[in-house]
Amino acid sequence: MSTQDKSERTIYLGCMDFRLPGPFDCRNAGGATMALRKEIEMLFAQHPETTALDITVHRDCGGIKAAATILAGKDLSISTESLALFEEKFVKYFRGHGFEGALTDRQTMERMEEFNRDLQESQARGILKRLGREDVQVNVLLASVPTGLHADTVIVVMGELPDKDNEIAKLSGVSKGNAYVIMATTVEEVSPSLELAVKVMGKKSIVFIPSSELERKRADELCKKPYMSGIVPKIIPGYRVKIK
Repeated sequence: MSTQDKSERTIYLGCMDFRLPGPFDCRNAGGATMALRKEIEMLFAQHPETTALDITVHRDCGGIKAAATILAGKDLSISTESLALFEEKFVKYFRGHGFEGALTDRQTMERMEEFNRDLQESQARGILKRLGREDVQVNVLLASVPTGLHADTVIVVMGELPDKDNEIAKLSGVSKGNAYVIMATTVEEVSPSLELAVKVMGKKSIVFIPSSELERKRADELCKKPYMSGIVPKIIPGYRVKIK
């Protein structure tokens, strides 16, 4: 969360990669703005004092590699449901720009990462225009990240926590920078990124942190997805259960 004065609040959106330090308010594979549209709209409704939207995408991005695999006509080994959502919210915007059938070499990846940076800025501005918030400043960073690092855990934060970075570390027991983090509210927003992490990246340690009883039910729904078969996730409520 931003520590700025309320009159100058910033909303932070980014990729779920563990190598990005944050802070963030919402995150998914590739920092795909359109896949987080409902989340962005909700955040602006909750925080009308917001004056800036900062988006961080990065080099060596797994979401970009997954998109490139699809554009090359190769099987990504994810469900039809997640594939359709990933296509609709992310991949289709790369089509018609010379990426179809391309090899997943470093040069192509760099071009796709740069295209993604510009794409997310354009899409963010489109969302803000529909919200009547063209006054909001949009900043997009294409970050360089270290290679050769590894993280096994995926943390899924559903809903808002009062102090995300500290609460995530305290509740999950995983220190900041040692886990992929998905931050969204709905099953539709979370599921494609989570399935990519499980099926494509091979992550088996999954921690859900729902911030309300409603998000707890959504976490339960995600746990029942076929791609979660064989995984025993942890669900750690980020809220205090009312004692009757």
